[in-house]
Amino acid sequence: MGVVDAATDLLLFCHGFCAALSGHHRAEDGSLFPELVRARPDLAPVVAKLTQDHNMIEHRIGGLQ
Repeated sequence: MGVVDAATDLLLFCHGFCAALSGHHRAEDGSLFPELVRARPDLAPVVAKLTQDHNMIEHRIGGLQ
């Protein structure tokens, strides 16, 4: 395997990982977190911080592309 092949494999892995992470965060933000806050309103500040973290990570991932 050459350097170019390794770089291509790493790039493909990174793109796949970032896509999976983004999908995971969207699912949490759209489904899990609202249900969690409905069931446990006391956790709203924690959920808000997690959502903020997800937005920051998504922004960083967007900058990589």
